[in-house]
Amino acid sequence: MRNHGSLEEFHPVVSDTPDQEAAQLRERLKLEERAHDLERSLGYALAKVLSGFIRICANCKTRRII
Repeated sequence: MRNHGSLEEFHPVVSDTPDQEAAQLRERLKLEERAHDLERSLGYALAKVLSGFIRICANCKTRRII
C-alpha cells in the first residue's frame, strides 16, 4: 500500500508461451516482408520519376547517354 492508502497495480512478469512467440515471429516476418515490398515499390517509383529527367535503361537500370 502507498502512504495515502491506495493500492499500487501489480503486473507480474510472464514469459510468452511458445504459441505466442510463434505468433509474434509470424507477425514480424509479415511486417518485414511488407517493408521489403514497400522499399521495392519506392525504388520502382523513383526510377519512373527519374526516367523523366534522366534516361534509364529498362533492363539494367543504368543511365543512358543521349
